[in-house]
Amino acid sequence: MKKLMYLVLLMSVLMISACSEDSSSEEPAEEQVTPVKVSPVAKGDLQIDKEVIGRAMPDTQSAVLPKTAGELTELTVEKGDKVEQGQIIGRVDAGNVQDNVRIQELAVQSAQKQLDGAKNQKQAAEENLANAREQLQQARSAQNSKGNATSNVDLLQSLLGTAQDNASQMEELVESGAISQEQLAEVQQQVQQLTQQLSQARQSQSSGSASVQSAINQAEAAVTQAEQQVDSAQIGVEQARLQVDQAQVQLNQARGQLQNTAIKANATGEIVSLNAKVGDMVSNTQPMATIVNLNPIKVEATVSASELSLFEKGTEVPVTISSLNEEMKAETTYISPVTNDTGLYPVEATITNSDETIKPGMMVTFKLPEITVEDSLLVPTSSVIEEKDEAFVYVIKEERAIKTPVTIVRAQSNITAVEGDLTKGEQVVVKGQLTLTDDNKVRIMKEDD
Repeated sequence: MKKLMYLVLLMSVLMISACSEDSSSEEPAEEQVTPVKVSPVAKGDLQIDKEVIGRAMPDTQSAVLPKTAGELTELTVEKGDKVEQGQIIGRVDAGNVQDNVRIQELAVQSAQKQLDGAKNQKQAAEENLANAREQLQQARSAQNSKGNATSNVDLLQSLLGTAQDNASQMEELVESGAISQEQLAEVQQQVQQLTQQLSQARQSQSSGSASVQSAINQAEAAVTQAEQQVDSAQIGVEQARLQVDQAQVQLNQARGQLQNTAIKANATGEIVSLNAKVGDMVSNTQPMATIVNLNPIKVEATVSASELSLFEKGTEVPVTISSLNEEMKAETTYISPVTNDTGLYPVEATITNSDETIKPGMMVTFKLPEITVEDSLLVPTSSVIEEKDEAFVYVIKEERAIKTPVTIVRAQSNITAVEGDLTKGEQVVVKGQLTLTDDNKVRIMKEDD
């Protein structure tokens, strides 16, 4: 009985097994399709962001020095105030300086009066010289008239000789009775008149010659003296003008000192230190205040020789400020051609800081693109699978994932440069690749899947 039951059970199992085999042969299993996401293969240069750390510094830091030492009588700012270049922020006692200005103004007026007097003296000397020269000319004209007097004497001598000859002849004629005695007396009277006139002419000629020469000598001496007076007056004018100039210079200096009693901001920015209060004595050698300019703000960094080529003066560089969680641009303004004491090259850049949120001392990170591999095949780093000693990607061809070996040239967090049997534009699997095997059928998911 037991044997019979065993046989029935065995036959049932065999029948069930046969039925299962028939069912399997009639309905083959369907091939599994794996959903994946893909990204194209690119070709180009692989760049990395080289990071250089710098520190924010004030663009300018200016010490305010009073131009005049003395008591601080006015102070119009406090620490933290914003000021503009040229703005008056205080004043020094101007009492003594104002007195000095008044004294120098009086000195200028006095020197100007002396100059006016010297000019008047010169004008009078020039007029005297002109008069002396005119008198000399008159004396010389009188000397020229001496020739006329000589001609008059000669004429009288000639007339007298003729009259004497006539008188002698008429005496003979009187003796002969040809003429009367009265006629002879008339001629003789004429001879006497001519003789007197000749004598007077000779005396006048002699005294006139000496008088004319004396006048000429006196006129020449007067001209020489007048010329000396003009030269002396000119020297007096020049000296007086020099005194005016000197007095004016001293007046300008005094006025400048008066202006210097105003203490002005020598830069635009914020007052970060104030070392005096009203009533204190200030000096022109000790800073009274310090002004810093934070817009733009300067960034200083030091780089190695290999990093130096990543900077170019005048170009903008991406930077991040971690304390503000911000990214912005910095313009490179200075690249040192020599190293500092640490053997590194100082570099400076500026960042627009209109709201002044960037403060001195904050750390600034330069993001400098550096080409590490040129003209290479580039794939997303997530598409590369490394197993043991090999690396590969899955390339989509006719809805199948083809395992394709690659050699990693340089890897970054997002992009990896590779070598292998890939073509620009081919699709590689970036999501779902870990469940794939070679030649698996796949379905490419859309972005919103």
